[in-house]
Amino acid sequence: MLLSNRMLLLWLLVGLTVLLPGCKTVMEYHLDECNRSEVLADSSATANHATRLHAAGNSDGLYAAYVFDPASYVVCAGRRFRGEGYNADPNNAWYGARYYLEAPDHPDISPLSKVSLFSDGKMTLTGWFKTSGNGTLLCKAGDSSDSCEYRVFVEGGALKVSIWNRYGGASTFTVAAGVANGQWHAFAITARNSFSGTLQVSMYFDGAATGTSSVTNYAGYCEKTTGPLVIGAMNWGNGNITNFFDGVIDEIAMTDDVESSADLSKAYNNQRQHKNADGSSRSCPSCVTGPDHFEFIHDGQGLTCASETVTLRACGNADCSQRFSGTVQVTLPDLGWLNGRIQTLVFPASGEVQLKLKHTTAETVQLGLVNSAPEVVGATRCFIGATQSCALFFADAGFVLEFDSLTGNGPPSGRSCTAVAGLLRAVRKNDDASVCVGDDSFADVTRNVRFWSGYAEPATGTRSLALNGQTLSTASPGTALALSFNAQAAAPLSLRYADAGSVHLYARYDGQEASQDAGLLMTGSTAAPVVFAPDHFVVTSPLNNATAAGAPKLAAGLPFEVTVTAVCGDGTVTPNFAWPTQLSVADVQPSGGRAGVLAPTSLTAADFTAGRATPDLTYSEVGNVTLQAQATNYLGSGREISGSGQLGRFMPHHFRLTRGSLTNRVDSGCVPAATFTYLDEPLALTFTLEAENAANDRTQNYVGAYAKFSGDEDEAAPAGEVYLLTAVDAPGGSATSLGGRLLVDGRQRDSGWAAGSADFSLRLRLARAALPLPPDGPFNDVRFGVVLQDADGVAIAALDLDSDGDGAADSAQAAGAVVLRQGRLRLVNAHGSELLPLALPVLAEYYNGTSFVPHGADSCTALALTDFSFVADPAGLPGANAFTPLAAGAGTLNWTSGPGSPGAVAVTAQLAALPWLQFDWDADASYDNPTARATFGIYKGSERIIYLRETTWR
Repeated sequence: MLLSNRMLLLWLLVGLTVLLPGCKTVMEYHLDECNRSEVLADSSATANHATRLHAAGNSDGLYAAYVFDPASYVVCAGRRFRGEGYNADPNNAWYGARYYLEAPDHPDISPLSKVSLFSDGKMTLTGWFKTSGNGTLLCKAGDSSDSCEYRVFVEGGALKVSIWNRYGGASTFTVAAGVANGQWHAFAITARNSFSGTLQVSMYFDGAATGTSSVTNYAGYCEKTTGPLVIGAMNWGNGNITNFFDGVIDEIAMTDDVESSADLSKAYNNQRQHKNADGSSRSCPSCVTGPDHFEFIHDGQGLTCASETVTLRACGNADCSQRFSGTVQVTLPDLGWLNGRIQTLVFPASGEVQLKLKHTTAETVQLGLVNSAPEVVGATRCFIGATQSCALFFADAGFVLEFDSLTGNGPPSGRSCTAVAGLLRAVRKNDDASVCVGDDSFADVTRNVRFWSGYAEPATGTRSLALNGQTLSTASPGTALALSFNAQAAAPLSLRYADAGSVHLYARYDGQEASQDAGLLMTGSTAAPVVFAPDHFVVTSPLNNATAAGAPKLAAGLPFEVTVTAVCGDGTVTPNFAWPTQLSVADVQPSGGRAGVLAPTSLTAADFTAGRATPDLTYSEVGNVTLQAQATNYLGSGREISGSGQLGRFMPHHFRLTRGSLTNRVDSGCVPAATFTYLDEPLALTFTLEAENAANDRTQNYVGAYAKFSGDEDEAAPAGEVYLLTAVDAPGGSATSLGGRLLVDGRQRDSGWAAGSADFSLRLRLARAALPLPPDGPFNDVRFGVVLQDADGVAIAALDLDSDGDGAADSAQAAGAVVLRQGRLRLVNAHGSELLPLALPVLAEYYNGTSFVPHGADSCTALALTDFSFVADPAGLPGANAFTPLAAGAGTLNWTSGPGSPGAVAVTAQLAALPWLQFDWDADASYDNPTARATFGIYKGSERIIYLRETTWR
């Protein structure tokens, strides 16, 4: 019966073990879906898909928006949440947002509750976010009470995580105390809930560990709840949706295990390189099939005798912070469009095209669209500056303001802080309203004309325009300027704007009694906004070393800050600049080196604040580069802005050591190869070093002056270079540290640094125990380790050898294991007839931990007859005339014929070239050559007799 119970218990244990959960991904939201997708896919095996929602109080009718820019976002797209709401056009109105995503309850997304006597509840939760304030990234809602399972949120500038116990109480842990707004951050949270009532939480922020905390004395700490998973808001389990997130969330994932810090670091670096967490590539979706809506940008007035230019803007999202580029067919109202009511328009990256209409009746018309293909989501909007209006008034007479265009068909344009020449022409319609002609009443006269300006894009600004040297107001009735009109009723203008963007210029003349034109009203404006483009970019970074040495310096692959500033020709910053800008590298050093990967390679308009963008970049290679910034076709003007700045010095993040070969008894030339080496005998090993960046990719530019590790005894080591060796027997078990006995006879770099890699070789010896200490060993599992760093402090990252037995790896194993033995050569006395041949044994022995024993593995020790000396007594007796080399540890000195007369020959093996086979034969604390005696003329007796003695008979 006892046996049966044990078998039953064993069966239960085996059965329970089989049922334990394996490590798997239980949640994975990439959040790459397009705006029209109502479902956000969970790509894990759980397939617990989320739905986009908005809470009560939403007034814009929208949802968390798709934001796509492969260069600026983590992996493909992210999801934009707007908190409680936001202000937007028209008239800076308030729109309630309150967006969130929700997935139903599923047992797999509650792994902490799966705790038993035989299994801990385990969880790893990861994600990326960019925030502009407080809010909840995600939570697993509770049942009907004010509790949850887990929640990740930003509060008071800190990222925190809360985990609830089965009694409704929460423990909150701070993941990171300082969360910078407007920047991408990554978090990872691991949790282990044990049956004994201990919850252990480890936290990581932006790839670095930030702490581990534990809570005890809660049996069954985390209970399974039935509430949904919510992303972007807090759900207290009773339908109370609050604490809406304001920012972008991406790549939310969970596994049912505690992931290692190494795996988390690898996933973090992969995603920073815009790859999946496992390092694979992802094909980003192409979501934008058509614009979200259209916007007409116009000046509100036109002339019946001239074509009027309006700008049609295709918006990629609701607030037009993204632009659509592509082909759209539009149908326009019948207002006199020069290219017809139905037009096929190709929108460039700016999302703007210019349309012209000729309306010959003095009246007000309404701009708009009848329809488009593809269709849009939102309604068409129209703007006169910052004012929303679709009304466009046409007059029979007025002013025409003309400024030159760079491209001929684009908007008028110039450079910031530089005057742009133009004309103000007073015109009226001719008899059939087909063309505008000069208004004779303005020929060769001086008139006071009022001017004011309006911001077009952006719609606000802080700097005023100057016309003919006079600062203009930004509202009607404007600033009066005395203009001298020529015979063609035209007056020269000089417009200057110390900022970037596009602006409208408005003109108005009210007739006067003094000029006999009382009651006359003449108005006009620029047909298209005048674009002022910055003169160039100033590109700066604290990482601005242009040389191959010194500071500043940074490990390749780590983030660094760059500032791209748009300026006038005199260096004045243009705070209104915001335009997509491409980043690239040039002038790669070392000369002929490989250009590394720069990330990101573009800036969006939203990245600029007050004319400056301060992105965090990464660069994958070693060396120095020039960072180039370039913006093209600014606001459709055809003007380019560019600039560059120095970046460097980049160095490797770490070295990776690849184990090489180990040659036993390197000087003996053993064939076949020896399987051991004697203590104090040289051996050789090789290994390869590769310089790598933070993403574990080889930095191929670690060459020449940029390679700061020599490792060659024939070269002067750079200041700060460290090159140490360690040795240990039986690491991980009953380890014996041998580093103090390690002797280095040679260090060579076998090849120069090429493409970030170099081969190294070492000649080593492990010394015997110092006399008068007794012999020791054998050491049957000796590993050699390397500890090194270059002059910049770059070291081997993956240490895998514990050389001092303290349980922590302190060096990188350079090659395979080796057997080391203390050896000696022993000569054995021999005697025999002076008339017969004689053989004197020569034996190789090793210490087995107790005594010296024959060394049958030694068939390689090279000895010759000349390695022995002979002293005859009496003189004239010959020495040995032949030697049988060692085989299986044994050889012989041979007298092939007897000397013919009795006597003795003292034999000594001269081991100056093989000192590891010497031994302290006379116990005087110094190593001696072995000796023996060959005696001739002594009968040694029959080998069949074991014992013989004389006895006296009585």
